[in-house]
Amino acid sequence: MKYLSTLGPSAKLRLYHEVTVAAADEQFFEYLNCHSKTGMLAAVETVNA
Repeated sequence: MKYLSTLGPSAKLRLYHEVTVAAADEQFFEYLNCHSKTGMLAAVETVNA
């Protein structure tokens, strides 16, 4: 952002993101030494509860 601001008002910034959708049999989640209420596991437990 600092560099971009030096270019002045004519500067253009493009941001993007990629999304990947994996089938159920292509997914594997493993959490090592993480708090039990964090990450995807907490979301799955909430949905399945």
